[in-house]
Order: sequence, then structure tokens, then C-alpha cells
Amino acid sequence: MTGDDSKTIEYKLSFSANGGTGEMESITKEENEKINLPAVKFSRTGFEFLNWNTVADGSGTSYADSAEFIFNADTTLHAQWKEKKAAPSNPENPTQPQNP
Repeated sequence: MTGDDSKTIEYKLSFSANGGTGEMESITKEENEKINLPAVKFSRTGFEFLNWNTVADGSGTSYADSAEFIFNADTTLHAQWKEKKAAPSNPENPTQPQNP
């Protein structure tokens, strides 16, 4: 028997908003293929996007937005969020932030 009997292995990368809203399409690529992660399309009111992580609670491997990613297993990347700090209010003019 001749020919290449090896099978192409593909892995799927999925994205989780992890408390945010929006949608991002999953990506399927062959094993060891490299990509730059797509820009985050999720949003979360009162929060800013921090990074991606392989574990929802942030205890796994972190990836920056647009970082290089190598396909070596089916993976879900979970958005990590940082709460936005409100500007201190100015009691003399509540619509203007207070100057330090």
C-alpha cells in the first residue's frame, strides 16, 4: 500500500464571553498551525477587557488580545474582565470629575 496514511488532525478554538455579551465565531485549524487571535468582540457593562484565559476564573494560561496561538488541542478561551473605576465625583459640580 502506498500513499500518505497520516490523518490531518484539526482542533477547534472557541471563545467565551464569560459574563459579557456578544458573539465570536470559533476557529478550526490543523494541529500546530499558528494564528494571531482575533480582536475581542465581546463587551461587558462597567468592565474593560483584560485578556483571554484557558480557564474561566483566570487561573489557566493567559493570552493577550491578538496574541499568537498554536493549535494543539480543542480549546475555549474565556474573556477576562477588569472592573472600570468610576472617576471621583466633584461635589461642587456633580457632572465634572474632581481634579486631584
